[in-house]
Amino acid sequence: MSAGLWPILNPASEASPTSDGALLLQNIEELDEIAHAIGALPLTSFADLREVPEDFDGEPEELEELLGPWEDWFPVAEGVEAMRRCAEALAIPEHAESVEHPAELKAELSAFADYLERATSDQTFRLEFIE
Repeated sequence: MSAGLWPILNPASEASPTSDGALLLQNIEELDEIAHAIGALPLTSFADLREVPEDFDGEPEELEELLGPWEDWFPVAEGVEAMRRCAEALAIPEHAESVEHPAELKAELSAFADYLERATSDQTFRLEFIE
C-alpha cells in the first residue's frame, strides 16, 4: 500500500474504504483550490494541519507525543458533501486539467463519499495520513 489520505470513522467501523487514498494525497492542494473555486469546504479542513516544529526530525510517534493527540472529528455529512462536490467538479475540463489522473481521482472521491454515507448517525470522521 502506498501513502494516502483516508477517511477514518469515530467510533470505528468494521468496513473500510475501497481505495488507498494515494490520489487524494497526491492531489490534495489542487483539490483544495478546486473546492475554493466552487464554494465547497476544502478537504484539508478535515485533516490534522497542526504545525510541525521546524527543528523536528523524529518519528511520527514522537511528533504525536510532542504535539499531543489530535482530537478533532467532523460531521460525516460535511465530508460527503465536500467529496461529492469536488468529484463533480472534476467533470469540468478546467478542473480536471489541474489534477493528475482526474477520472481515477473522481472515482476515489466518490468511493470515499460512498463509504462515509454508510456511517451511522452517531459517527464522525476525519482524514488521516496512512502509510
